Amino acid sequence: MPSSLARDQPADFVYRFDEALSGRGSLRIEWSDVVGRVVERRRIPLNLSDSREVVFPLDMRRAVTAGNRVIAHLSVDGMNETGGNGRRESEAAASFIVPPPDHAWSDYQIIMWQGQTPAGYAALKQLGVTAGMIPANNRGQTSGFETSLDPLIRADLRCYLENMATDFYSPYHKWYDNREVNWRFLEAKQRYHANPGDHAAFIREPSLSDPEWLEKIHDRLVRNVRALHPYRPLYYSLGDEAGIADLAAFWDFDLSDTSLAGMREWLRGQYQSLAALNRQWGTAFSRWDEIVPITTDEALRRSNENFSAWADFKEWMDVAFARAIESGSDAVHEADPGAVSAIEGAQIPGWGGYDYSRLASSVDAMEIYAYGENIPIALSVNPGLILLTTSFGGGPAERHRIWRELLRGTRGLVLWDPNGEFVGNDGALGERGRAAAPYFAEIRRGLGALLINSDRPTLPIGILYSPASRRLQWLLERRASTEEWSRRTASTEYKDDAIRASTRQFARALEHMGVQHGYISSHQLRRGELRNGNYRILLLPHAIALAESEGAEVREFVARGGVVIADSEPGVFDEHGRRLAKPALSDLLPAAPSRSGAS
Repeated sequence: MPSSLARDQPADFVYRFDEALSGRGSLRIEWSDVVGRVVERRRIPLNLSDSREVVFPLDMRRAVTAGNRVIAHLSVDGMNETGGNGRRESEAAASFIVPPPDHAWSDYQIIMWQGQTPAGYAALKQLGVTAGMIPANNRGQTSGFETSLDPLIRADLRCYLENMATDFYSPYHKWYDNREVNWRFLEAKQRYHANPGDHAAFIREPSLSDPEWLEKIHDRLVRNVRALHPYRPLYYSLGDEAGIADLAAFWDFDLSDTSLAGMREWLRGQYQSLAALNRQWGTAFSRWDEIVPITTDEALRRSNENFSAWADFKEWMDVAFARAIESGSDAVHEADPGAVSAIEGAQIPGWGGYDYSRLASSVDAMEIYAYGENIPIALSVNPGLILLTTSFGGGPAERHRIWRELLRGTRGLVLWDPNGEFVGNDGALGERGRAAAPYFAEIRRGLGALLINSDRPTLPIGILYSPASRRLQWLLERRASTEEWSRRTASTEYKDDAIRASTRQFARALEHMGVQHGYISSHQLRRGELRNGNYRILLLPHAIALAESEGAEVREFVARGGVVIADSEPGVFDEHGRRLAKPALSDLLPAAPSRSGAS
C-alpha cells in the first residue's frame, strides 16, 4: 500500500510473496468500504516468472468513505524458488484511508463534541451529524489520535482537532482537573487587590509576543497537522474560548518585557516620530525603549481627557492577540496549505482580543458565541470566514436559532451534549435527537448547501464598527461609575453599553424593515470602503472616536450624495483617545444642545 493516497487519482497497491514464484494463476481483488459496500471486485490473470510481487492499481476516485479495506486472494499453479511444484493459495488484507473530499464547507457540517459508543456514532450518522471531535494535548503528542479516530472512521464521520494550544491562547480560561477554569485570572486579581501598585498582576504568562513561545507553538501545530493530514479534519482548533485574559474580561495585560518591546515596535509604525508620539500622548520620552503605557487606574485619574497612552496600549493588545492567532494559522497552513485553522468560543466584540476588524482575518474558521452582532461584523470584515455556532439546548427556540444563524451566514453547528440527550450508548435517540431530526434533515438534504453557496444580497447601508469608540466608551462609563473596574468579570462585559445598545437598535430597526445591511470597520473606512459605490447610507452608532482620515472619508461620501445618520455627536475623540477641541464631524452633524455624545 502506498505511504499516502490522493483522492483524485489511482494508487498502486502491492501484493508481496514470501518467496519468488513462477507459474500461472490469478489475483482476486475485493475493495469494500466501512459501511459494507463493495467498491470494486475483479480478477487479475497472472503469468509469473521468478516474481516476488504483483502490483495492481485502485482508482481512489471511486472511494465514497474515508475508511476502506482491500482483500487480495492469490491462486497460482507453478514452481517456487526451491523448485517445489503445486498450487499456492494465500490471502492478505489491508485497511487504508482515502482522504475525504476537499471543500467540505460548501455544505453544512454538524459536529458532535462528546465521544460516543459505536452505536451512538452510527445513530448520529443517521441523524445527519457529519463529524466528531478529536482531542489534542498541550504537549503536542500525536500518538493517541488513533483511539479517537477509529470509531469515527468506522461510522463514516469526519473529525476536527480540538484545543491544540490552549496553554498559549487560553491560559486564563482552560480546563483543569482540580481547579476552576479561570483560577489563574482570579489569582491575578487577588494579587492586584492586595497591592494595586504591583504591576506583576498585569504580566500575562505566557506573553502573546514571546518569541520562544511562538516558536514552540508553531512546531507543535505543524506536528499535529502533519499527523492528521490524511484524515483532512474539518478544522484545526488553536484553542477554545481564547483571550488575552479570561474570555472577554477586561484586564491590564500585558506589561511583560516582551509585550512592551512589541508595543514599542508597533508604535513606530503608528507615529512618524517619537516627537509625534510625545505630542499625542502628552509625554516627554527621549527614546523609544523608554515608552510605557498608563494603566487603567492612571487613566481613570486623568483630568485632561487625553487617554492616548491607555487606548494605544489596549489597541496594541488586540494587535498582539490577532498576530498570535495569525501565527498559529500560518503554522497550520505551512503543514498543509489546504487545512482550515480555527478558534472556538469566540466572544462578544470588545475586550479579550475580540476586535473583529483584526481577528476575523487571522483564522479560516471560528466557532462563535453569537452576541453583540459579532456574526455580521465578522462576515463584513472577512466574507470568506467559516462560522459555526454551538447548540446547548433543544426545542422550538433552538430550532429557530439554528435556522436564523444559518440564514445569517454560519456554515456549521457544534453539538454540546454532556448528558447524552441526542443519542444513548445503545444508539437510541434521546429527546434532543428526536427534536432535531426533522430540521437536521432539512438542512443536510440540500437547503444548507444551497444557502451557503448563495450570495446574500444587501442594500447599500453600512453600520460603522469602531473598536476605538468602544474602548473609549468603556473607560468613560467606568469614570462615571462607582463600580471598581477590577471587580468586573467576563460576564459583566456582556452587559450593554451605549455603543452596543445603539448598534443593536440600528440593526434591529433595519431588520424589522426587511433591510439587509452590512458593517464597515474603522480600518475599512480609512481604506476607502465608502468609495466603492456599494453604500448610500452610513450609520454611526455612538461613534465617539474617529480618525482624521475617517472624518475625511465621511465628508467625501456626503459630497457624493451619501447619507450619514448618527445618534450622538461623532468624533468627540480622535482614534487614539484624545478629546478633540472640535468634534471631527461638527460641520456635518452639529450636536443637539442637550446631548454631549461622549457619556
